[in-house]
Amino acid sequence: MDMGNIPKDFSKKMKNINLALTFFFLCVLCASAQNLPSKVTLEAKKKNITEFKKSDLEVYVPVTGVSAAFDEIDIMAPFDGRVEKIIAEQFDFVEKEEVLASMVSTEMAAMIDTSHGLSRKQMEKRWKGIFDYYPIKSQWRGVITTVYVEPKQKVLKDERLFTLARKVMIIAKNVKPIFSPLSTGLPAKMHYSRDKSVKFETKVSRFMPLAVNSFYYRLWLDIENLSDDIIVGARFNGFLFLGRVEDAVIVPKNHIIKVGKRKFMMIEIETGLADEKKAEIKKRINNYIKPDLIKMER
Repeated sequence: MDMGNIPKDFSKKMKNINLALTFFFLCVLCASAQNLPSKVTLEAKKKNITEFKKSDLEVYVPVTGVSAAFDEIDIMAPFDGRVEKIIAEQFDFVEKEEVLASMVSTEMAAMIDTSHGLSRKQMEKRWKGIFDYYPIKSQWRGVITTVYVEPKQKVLKDERLFTLARKVMIIAKNVKPIFSPLSTGLPAKMHYSRDKSVKFETKVSRFMPLAVNSFYYRLWLDIENLSDDIIVGARFNGFLFLGRVEDAVIVPKNHIIKVGKRKFMMIEIETGLADEKKAEIKKRINNYIKPDLIKMER
């Protein structure tokens, strides 16, 4: 065949076929890189060209969990005797050196029992220098989780009177997926599920994914503002603050092409010096093409 006599229409058709085949193989390569289904049509038309825009972004995620006591310490009876009065109750928040109960020795308890009808002041006067109530104080700041004794109960030395938790945490999990990197120290505002007015400031002290490549996590939230409102074993709900950026370049996530753990965008560029195989990238333009998967078959 005389190549010089090939009709112009035929040459134009062959050129279009070559362009179509090139585009098809690019689509197949892109689909393979992203582990996408076997048949994918990727369309990038002029309407899909969009400009990078700046805005603010603030991200919160809902979390829920149950409060639990940590770093528990037992408070013991300092001697054989009797508990005369219980001041602290279960779940009370106490400060260091706060009085939790009062005790008397076994001998003093016998004296009290034989002084029927006498007031405390009368007994103090009668047994001056001998009569004394011994205060049981907390040596730590925390929450009373267990009370083991009752008023007028006899106890032995080193018998447990109270258990105090020096730390209370909320063991939580996120209700919706977390797409941002987690770190310790992130704040979460939590409230009691049965009373939203009972609020606590917490911070993430530890986290662990619930499954491999999961967007859901087990979260350990340290309660910072302990108070009498805390209840160990109660349900708490709230929001974990993941972060805030201002005047940042923000794009829809479906405009990002993910290949394994790496992320890409089809960004417009301006080229300079070039030959048949290489080209100089002079600058990146503030535009990109958003991928539009218009057909997907498995």
